[in-house]
Parts: sequence; structure tokens; C-alpha cells
Amino acid sequence: MTMPEIRPLRLGDRAQWDLLWQAYLRFYRQRLSAALTDTTFARLIDESSPLCGFVAAQNDKLVGLAHYLFHAYGTSGEARQSPSNSRAALLAKVLSTPWQSMMGEFQREPWGSSSG
Repeated sequence: MTMPEIRPLRLGDRAQWDLLWQAYLRFYRQRLSAALTDTTFARLIDESSPLCGFVAAQNDKLVGLAHYLFHAYGTSGEARQSPSNSRAALLAKVLSTPWQSMMGEFQREPWGSSSG
């Protein structure tokens, strides 16, 4: 199995991101309006927003996502910088397997469809 490519979320990822986002929300048993989902995605791809997103892509299919928020200041008192390529390699390792197994679990029994 090849290592997924980790890259910033792009506008063209919307349909595949929606599938992963909805799986994430089901995992945490949350429901969001379509308007809030639209706003979240818009913020994730807006370069001026502190809310950012990465995706893991393998063979043109998104297999994972990571959303994060850069805070203006860390404990050092200095502004935080954008993530480096070395961080992207670490994210590839973290994102590849958990989402694949989680998606398999959703296919067997989606939490949103069961009662209780």
C-alpha cells in the first residue's frame, strides 16, 4: 500500500470531504445544518481564516481529513507559523489507517441509523 498524499483541502474536494465530514459527525453523534457545514468548508479553504484543513488522498480518493486552528500565540509568545512539509508526512501516517477502519465500521452499522 502506498502512503497517502497529505495536502491542504481544496475547493474541488468538496464532495469527497462531505463524505468524510459526515462520517466524522456520525462518529461523534452530532448533526449540523447544511448551512453550518457550508460555512465550515468555506472557512477551511479560505487562506485568510485561522481554521485550516488537510486531507489524505490516495489514488485521487480522499481517505482522511484533519481540521486545525492556528492560535495567534503559543506559549513562547510568538505567532505560530504555517505547518511544514515534515508535519504533512506525520499527518500521512496518522490519517491513513484510522479513517479506513472507521469507514468500514460505518458501512457495517452507521450510528446515525440505529435507535438509542
